[in-house]
Amino acid sequence: MRPELCRYTFRRLASTELSLVNDLYNKIYHCNRSGAQAEWLYRHNPCREPIIIGAFDSSGQLVGMRPAIASRLFWRGLQKPAYQFIDALVAPQHRNKGIFTHLVNLMCTLTRENNVATFSFSNDASASAYRKTALLSFLGRCETYVKVLSWPRYLGYQLRRELGRDGHGADIHIQEDSPTELDGGVSDGDMCLSPISRFDSDYEEVHAALGRIVPSFTLRRKELLNWRFFGSAERQYRVAVIQQSGRTQGYVAVRMIGPIAHLIDLFIVPDVWVDGRVARLVSQWATELGAIAVHFNASEGNFFRGALPLKVPVSRRAKTPNIFVDSTTVRYLASLQGRRVTLGDFYFVTGDRDSI
Repeated sequence: MRPELCRYTFRRLASTELSLVNDLYNKIYHCNRSGAQAEWLYRHNPCREPIIIGAFDSSGQLVGMRPAIASRLFWRGLQKPAYQFIDALVAPQHRNKGIFTHLVNLMCTLTRENNVATFSFSNDASASAYRKTALLSFLGRCETYVKVLSWPRYLGYQLRRELGRDGHGADIHIQEDSPTELDGGVSDGDMCLSPISRFDSDYEEVHAALGRIVPSFTLRRKELLNWRFFGSAERQYRVAVIQQSGRTQGYVAVRMIGPIAHLIDLFIVPDVWVDGRVARLVSQWATELGAIAVHFNASEGNFFRGALPLKVPVSRRAKTPNIFVDSTTVRYLASLQGRRVTLGDFYFVTGDRDSI
């Protein structure tokens, strides 16, 4: 342990201290996340309670934290408990003392001792700390694919985003859409996309079908999905099931931010996706919602990337998250497969991190 760390106390926070977590979050990020949103994110998660390890200074003030929320991984046909790193931060006056790295090590050690997987979508600053520990393995990045629905409007929108309305590069305000009622569905032959307001399926067939192609991805069960997409008061989503000849084949989740339809989650039987009509239906649905483009952000090399083939310019990829998975999980998966694990062995989408 670095000498500077001796001046701090590190411990796991109790559920009654959630207000400390949210206050520090709002202070550091200069935002106003509500207590209700923090309650939803940390306390209402149906998987299990969160793990929040904090750093306290000599006066007892919370100055850094490394929280993680519960999840589950689909694990070669089985389920594996997991935790996702979120909301990590250290107050500016306490940085460069090794606090963040120490919090990461404490969290990884705790989850390893409890035999649960961990994963994280990190920016480049956090990634530098993650790379210092052997407890985490870097697998790759997320990548954005774009389906442009109106080129003139899309190019104009991107130009305004780059320059800002004042012409000096200041970011323009992006209005998030708040749906008040279900939109109409779209169809193509025997295939249809039908909006829903609640999940009533655990999508067992989709899990099994996708699991034959990708060894590991986050498990999707109706209890978790209803919490994830319909429980937040601050994030609004549109969700639609995909049906073919009356049989449910998966779902898509979209979040409208300004004129862009962000494809937050895509969970479809692979053979149905290969058909090509789902991508066309999503584009048609997005057009009816007033979108000028569909953005799909997911782990590099994912199975579904082909239908939205246009990648974002390289200059914007610098903001895409780095993906880390705990080294124990990576080694175990490699032993089962008899080869080195790559990012292609996992499927992550925006929906796996968009709640934070």
